[in-house]
Amino acid sequence: MAGVIVDGYVTVSTDAGLLVDSGPADWGLASPGNLNLVDLDNFGQRSLGDLTVITKQVMKDYYRKPAEYSYWNACSNGGRQSTIAECDDLDVVKDGLIADPETCRKTFDPWQHVGRLFNCSDANQEMGISSAAASVAEASWNGPTYSNGDFMRYRYDIGVVRDLTSNVTALTHAQYDQLYLTLKKTFAGSVQAAEPRITRFQEAGGKLITYHGLADPGITPDSTLHYYKEVSKLLPGTADFYRYYRVPGLGHFWGGNGGQPINLFDQLRQWVENGTAPEASPVTVTLPSNATMEQVLCPWPRRAVLKKSCSNGTSTIDYLKCK
Repeated sequence: MAGVIVDGYVTVSTDAGLLVDSGPADWGLASPGNLNLVDLDNFGQRSLGDLTVITKQVMKDYYRKPAEYSYWNACSNGGRQSTIAECDDLDVVKDGLIADPETCRKTFDPWQHVGRLFNCSDANQEMGISSAAASVAEASWNGPTYSNGDFMRYRYDIGVVRDLTSNVTALTHAQYDQLYLTLKKTFAGSVQAAEPRITRFQEAGGKLITYHGLADPGITPDSTLHYYKEVSKLLPGTADFYRYYRVPGLGHFWGGNGGQPINLFDQLRQWVENGTAPEASPVTVTLPSNATMEQVLCPWPRRAVLKKSCSNGTSTIDYLKCK
């Protein structure tokens, strides 16, 4: 918030009426075994709408005029052996990041690496990739399905670490189906935002930029891509008001070697206020050598490709360009 205040914006945030510096473990239960659905709804839905209405009124009273523009800037409410080395340069740039998970998923077979030795820094010893590890990796990348094989939930992209502490090994597939349906019914109304019919936003002249880190360990990037595709099916000219950027190596909205897409907000402002639609967005990537490299992010489905150009006819300069 401090950065945009310096830029002249009025900014606001809310704790949704919950405990400061707390998480769902602190406020999520009304009593042992009973969800606090009121606080859950405050967190996921109600507080955001109230915050907007109140803030706009306070601004109008203080400045004696309404806001000219309103922006919503938000983020989320290892196990990397073998994979990145195999898929790193599929996008032509060898930078320690996976930028093309679809192609990687087609070309990388975890079963071919069973028995391969690697150094585990956490355990400070050499270990081997087991068949169980290959099975878990394959299941994560394929995504969960119902017992009849139908799609249940989006898969995780290759290169994402998973640390699942819950013990669900005793569940039958049918019980897993029911567990998922129960959780979806319980939480979807408060924390799910999957409605693709955003016609009123489009008609009001709104502009939307979404980015998702391809190394996000918490929320699968496939879910955001699926949402963008659903909006595109329903609303012609989606790219005229909504663009989606995938960020290789970025974690859960921040962190990771992929670099932070800090220029997207200013590109959104230029789109809203000047009509300049965003294209390539610069980002600084940290290479495995700890050196940095300037790259670009592209609005999906365009991708960054390596181009060559000549300078004075004597030297060749490589650069990335959206295609």
